[in-house]
Amino acid sequence: MGSTGLGNGLDPSQSIFTAIGPRYSNAFGTQVNYQLSARSSVTIGGVYSLLRFSQAGNVESDDYIGNAGYNYQVTRKDTLGLIYRYSSFHYIGIDQAIGDQIIQAAYGRKITGRLALQLTGGPDITHFRIVQGTNGKTRSVSGSGSATITYIVPKGSFSANYSHGVTSGSGVLLGATSDQITGSTSRKLTRVWSGDAHAGYARNRNAQTAQGTANLNFDTVFAGASVARALGRNADFSLGYTAYIERANSAVCAGANCGSDFTTHQISLGLSWHTRPFVLR
Repeated sequence: MGSTGLGNGLDPSQSIFTAIGPRYSNAFGTQVNYQLSARSSVTIGGVYSLLRFSQAGNVESDDYIGNAGYNYQVTRKDTLGLIYRYSSFHYIGIDQAIGDQIIQAAYGRKITGRLALQLTGGPDITHFRIVQGTNGKTRSVSGSGSATITYIVPKGSFSANYSHGVTSGSGVLLGATSDQITGSTSRKLTRVWSGDAHAGYARNRNAQTAQGTANLNFDTVFAGASVARALGRNADFSLGYTAYIERANSAVCAGANCGSDFTTHQISLGLSWHTRPFVLR
């Protein structure tokens, strides 16, 4: 939170921390924007991420995500768009795999000079390699979407975000349906230092319940802060801390103990690098 630069649904760790022992994850993403005209543009991007654990008994995964989008500025204040994203979740040593497709319409509006709103929504089509659910189907159709509101202040901003969709399962579930609400504030501290504070709530549950088993739900409240420093013009360094308080609807074994309430402290280091914009003529 506040340091990776990846949006909701792109981070393999997500917001379930009931796993056994320490975890480590890595993610690489790239994105290309191309201006078609003064009002329209296309965006193409991809993310590869992995989630691994130092102890056995967890669900390790490789995630492959590709997306494409089209944006059109209707007026000075209104923007319309179309988004397609395909996510492929592969689990190490497990036959199950998940392919998830979303098609969303997007709408953005500059309400005032400082206040902006962005909405996305559309169908979410999920394919399971192996049937887990009681309905005997390998495909399910649901909805996905997000809402973000941002308010700009001198040297900083306030924002609130809600998202809903299918994620890889955070090393605990073989696919999860996730809802997350996050509020954050950022501020420029000095010429090279900036700060961020964030808090939120997440709910994760099985994307598809195996026959004869209960549907696990995980409710997580989190809060934290981070600082970032510019390293020249093309790189940034960040250091963050987040505390997670998690509750499951039934006892979950974690190491030598089994319980339904867990508290996790996360310290993150980040290094991001970007090139100067390339102009194609």
